[in-house]
Amino acid sequence: MNRFIEVLRDLKRHRPSAIACPQCQSPNIYKSTGMDGWLLPPLYLCPNCGYSGRVVLEVEALGAAGDGPGDGQNGAVR
Repeated sequence: MNRFIEVLRDLKRHRPSAIACPQCQSPNIYKSTGMDGWLLPPLYLCPNCGYSGRVVLEVEALGAAGDGPGDGQNGAVR
């Protein structure tokens, strides 16, 4: 039960992130329709490379030094 509570706390502290296309890494990707996501995972479309799929990259913004894992340089992981 304690592990469950820890996971909930971590989810609550999750920083907002952006999504990007897994093929061209473009942040210019969007859901195909407004109805996506309620029954099946959303279908994403990328106008840059033509990607169409349900998998996207989740990109976290780099924060101040010491905010994330790594060597302490703006939260970057090496």
